[in-house]
Amino acid sequence: MEANGTLTFKNLAKVCVPELPEDSAFEFKEVGDKLNAVLDSVNSIVLGKNLPIDMLVKVVNTMYDTGCSLDEALDAANGGKSPPTAPYVSSGTLEIEAFDGTTKAGRKQLQTDLVRPKNYGDMKTGKDLLPEEKVAFTFNFPGEPSIATNETKQGKENIETVLNKIESLCGKAHPAQASSVMAQVSQSGLADLYGGLTIHGIRSSEHVACDFSLSKDDATGDVTIRYSSPEGLPFSFEWTATVKVDGTVTTTPFQYNGPDTL
Repeated sequence: MEANGTLTFKNLAKVCVPELPEDSAFEFKEVGDKLNAVLDSVNSIVLGKNLPIDMLVKVVNTMYDTGCSLDEALDAANGGKSPPTAPYVSSGTLEIEAFDGTTKAGRKQLQTDLVRPKNYGDMKTGKDLLPEEKVAFTFNFPGEPSIATNETKQGKENIETVLNKIESLCGKAHPAQASSVMAQVSQSGLADLYGGLTIHGIRSSEHVACDFSLSKDDATGDVTIRYSSPEGLPFSFEWTATVKVDGTVTTTPFQYNGPDTL
């Protein structure tokens, strides 16, 4: 719509609230009232009244992230049968304009992302689910001790070590691959968690703590990242992303193991 010069409040309202009459003045209050009525309807269906905002977010996010129907999302919110997890496709790639044939863009992204791991939470109670000392991004390279990054002095210093090891694993001849790997272990690659855990009532984000295990296929040069849950959570998850030498990425579906409700 923006490209065609038609991104206006009136046209946006038509898309978001199609039941508004054609001759409506599209007042902010009228649109707001319509949207609030939709939310009130979801409220009444799920809990009858006073739906906690986290639960409302859960219903909306479940529909958005999985493509399921409202009824399926409500089932999940009520602790019923969860909709099947969609084959999430990670968007962990760097902007084309940011890639200049070096790993500069990837390094810059990780220097920002790897200092801010977040905790997981129970969406009903708000309780953190991971012991505070475990809130970190942990990297496992073949045959080497684990490396953790977070906001501590040592955690910040470890970021440069992680960056160098990723570049070494990919080889300096493959900066596009190294940059894509860096993007995959940044917030871009962790976006899968947002939708994958929401349907189970777990609060997460693209910044939550995660364990990364990296390996390389010597025959093809492909680097595979296995994403897995940190030790100490009452559930587990995993999926993989494989980055080819040209930087293109393929992922496997997000897998969740644990109780449907906490």
